[in-house]
Amino acid sequence: MTEIDKAVAAEGPGLPPWQRLLDISISAYLDTLASEPGAARVMHTEAASVGPISADARLQMVAIFADRMRVLSEIAETQDPTGIRPRERSYEYFVYGLDGTVWAHLATRTPESLPELAAPIVSAARALFLRP
Repeated sequence: MTEIDKAVAAEGPGLPPWQRLLDISISAYLDTLASEPGAARVMHTEAASVGPISADARLQMVAIFADRMRVLSEIAETQDPTGIRPRERSYEYFVYGLDGTVWAHLATRTPESLPELAAPIVSAARALFLRP
């Protein structure tokens, strides 16, 4: 079970509102990176220079997180059908933007401060889902 799954399970029975799921997903991801600064740097700043195996692992991470965002958007659509479904590759682009944001943060700040990015990233995701 991932940290995100554990946080969702801690919310209690049933599926929390999509907004809470989004908050949990982004916060758990950033908290995990902050608690593992070496891994955060390798995954977000050094992976491309390490070689193809590491680059492949990074691409898999992007695909997994994009899929999580896609599922979350589907949940949002079920819970609030007034929004518009994002185009298919939008989730992948969002995750690459998140990756670039984390990279820029790690280039100028400490990994422990990554949770500060949660609010602006959640805001961007809500805009992606067209459900502010």
